[in-house]
Amino acid sequence: MREVRVGIITSPVGEAGRTPLSNLLEVVAQGSDLTYVVTGNAALRFFQDNPRAIVSGIHFREGAKAVSRIFKNSYMQLRLALLVLEGSAWVDAWVFFIGGEALIIPMMMAKFTRKTVLLALAGSDEKSMQSSGDKFSRLLGILSNIGRGLADQLVVYSPRLVKEWRLQPYAWKVSIAHHHFVDFTRFKVTRSLENRDKVVGFVGRLDPEKGILEFVRAMSLAIKGDPSLRFIIAGSGRLEERVRDEIFMLGIGKVTRMVGWVSHNDLPDLLNELRLLVLPSFTEGLPNILLEAMACGTPVLSTGVGSVPDVITEGETGFLMDSNSPETIAQSVVRVLGCPDFEVVARRALDHVVTNFTLGNAVDAWTTILAEQDRGGTRTGRT
Repeated sequence: MREVRVGIITSPVGEAGRTPLSNLLEVVAQGSDLTYVVTGNAALRFFQDNPRAIVSGIHFREGAKAVSRIFKNSYMQLRLALLVLEGSAWVDAWVFFIGGEALIIPMMMAKFTRKTVLLALAGSDEKSMQSSGDKFSRLLGILSNIGRGLADQLVVYSPRLVKEWRLQPYAWKVSIAHHHFVDFTRFKVTRSLENRDKVVGFVGRLDPEKGILEFVRAMSLAIKGDPSLRFIIAGSGRLEERVRDEIFMLGIGKVTRMVGWVSHNDLPDLLNELRLLVLPSFTEGLPNILLEAMACGTPVLSTGVGSVPDVITEGETGFLMDSNSPETIAQSVVRVLGCPDFEVVARRALDHVVTNFTLGNAVDAWTTILAEQDRGGTRTGRT
């Protein structure tokens, strides 16, 4: 794929980071024997035996109190920086990925060793923290701006994210590419939409930025408009117990199943059970579950955040909501399920994802970006 020897570095990630990191690794590893990966936590287990990667990393647990959080985060960054120093003997360019924009110390180490730094923004960590009311969101915003300034190049999924993530000061070094692709041998239609019950699903982390509480409250409103509705919530996270409590207090336990975290291998079966997937997020990059649902013939109703509107055109390849208030979600669910073109939209969505989200598409975009590094550095970005 390229002559540039690439390393990927992320903050220590959990189960939710497995698919995006796997995809990026697969994309940059095309045409190369090995990719150097620095990460941590669950990702060490996922990728340790990957024959296409040299994997190193750390185990990290965030502190509970303010001083502890700052100390542990700083220590985590120092340890990752030492791994960057170690890997720099082999790596030409580092791709900072999940949580990478705040990894200032490892990024400075990469610059010190005279390596190219590409910052691939998978989402807005600052917006995620703001939506959960985290008091450290402002500090993260400062660190993110430093990281964006240090990076030689920023890689985002869509031109629309330049404005949404306030990247205008760095527009000259922004490139557009995504690492997303779908395994269509696994994610495919195994149950026709007309043969599915009225099951509405949420799949993702049970964290504030994903809008899970708004979805649960919407369930109790939607069931009044259509008593035949049933709901599935798949995922785990900080709000899991609160979600259970809300379901109990709203009296919708009999029509709701919480199935916990679903492995990627089992996702196709779950998606083929749903008649509609709802993504009520406050902030997103480009969620893999959106593409995987479309590949399984499952229509998606989402807030128009991140790169979602690049994939979903209202009434054509899916459905969009103006907000993620419980009232809007409930009204939208009932509206969408009653859409006369519902099955036509599902077929268009399937065609769209099959055409645009192959491994080859992603490899081509990253090939161009990495080849530019091999020719001598950052070019003027086209956004």
